[in-house]
Order: sequence, then C-alpha cells, then structure tokens
Amino acid sequence: MPHLDATPDLILPILARSLGMELVQLEQRLDEDLEQLGLDSHGLMRCTLEVEAALGVDELSLADEALETPRSLVQGYREALARRS
Repeated sequence: MPHLDATPDLILPILARSLGMELVQLEQRLDEDLEQLGLDSHGLMRCTLEVEAALGVDELSLADEALETPRSLVQGYREALARRS
C-alpha cells in the first residue's frame, strides 16, 4: 500500500486525466467543486475505481465530504487508508 504522503501524487494525476485537464491546471483549482470542474457521478466512479486499483485496495469507504473538491478527495483517501492500517 502506498505511503499516505504519496496519496496526492497518485490521486491528482488520475483526477486530472478524468477531467481532461493538465495536472498543473488541477493543482491551481484544488478547492473548486468537482462537479463545477466537470466531473459527474459516472466520472467520479471511474476515477475512484482507478485510484483504488492504483492503491491496490478494494472499495475504500469515502465520507460524503470527501467528494466535494480535489483537495477533499485527497484528504478523504488519506483518512480511508489510515483507517485500513
């Protein structure tokens, strides 16, 4: 399992690809709503499946608040991974 500090380096590129934007663009928009960035529920599901596969885990349980912004998504994965350790 990746170290918790590596989580943003793993998640943000996957999220950027899902949004069809460059990573540097996403890094400038970490506090914007995922839906406003263009990620619908299907895109979010695909993104979470790809992140979980990259992390080597099955079905991490994310709090609803984790699904608001890129920053909250990274934090949500950190918390979910910490609960599993």
